[in-house]
Amino acid sequence: MREKVSTEDIKKTINAFLSYGGLHRDPETNQLIKEETSFLSREDIPSATLRTHHKQMLQRALESIDEQGVLERELISWVFSFKKSDLPALKQHLRNFRNSVDDKFYAKKGDCVYQLNLQLFEHTVEIEDQ
Repeated sequence: MREKVSTEDIKKTINAFLSYGGLHRDPETNQLIKEETSFLSREDIPSATLRTHHKQMLQRALESIDEQGVLERELISWVFSFKKSDLPALKQHLRNFRNSVDDKFYAKKGDCVYQLNLQLFEHTVEIEDQ
């Protein structure tokens, strides 16, 4: 984790994934193996733990601007207009995209780990008539 997380925190996380079933150890090599199924949180459920995780990953993204070259990262941002009534469909489209990326690029024996963040948030606020 680019020396941003303590060894103790990494061990706690590995143990949590071992107990929840997201990882297992190969009995012959003792290496950690990711389970075939992905861990996804339930969608649109408020969670302090998830908020903390997202804040930490946004901080890692900020740090990547100065710590990684442009060939090692991809930062994309755009602002667009759409109908707010389409928000549920847009969110589902983004979730499908996430699943598609995982299906296409997940490598059981990958040689690196990357974080992909997508943020969707409103810039506008409703202004009441004076």
